[in-house]
Amino acid sequence: MFKKHIKRLRNEAKMTQSQLANRLGIPKSTVNSWEQGYSHPRFLQIKPLCRILDIEIEELFDYDE
Repeated sequence: MFKKHIKRLRNEAKMTQSQLANRLGIPKSTVNSWEQGYSHPRFLQIKPLCRILDIEIEELFDYDE
């Protein structure tokens, strides 16, 4: 599921939710919502998210449900 995938990617980048949120300029609660499965990144957040996590866009969506 996406929520586990995004958390794993963040952990692999050795970042806390707060650190990722700060780098994206969003509230920590937004990152938490992604990881809890309540929401997903908005379209305009995807490229910066991938840049911060040092991954290709395809990697963000390459996960097994």
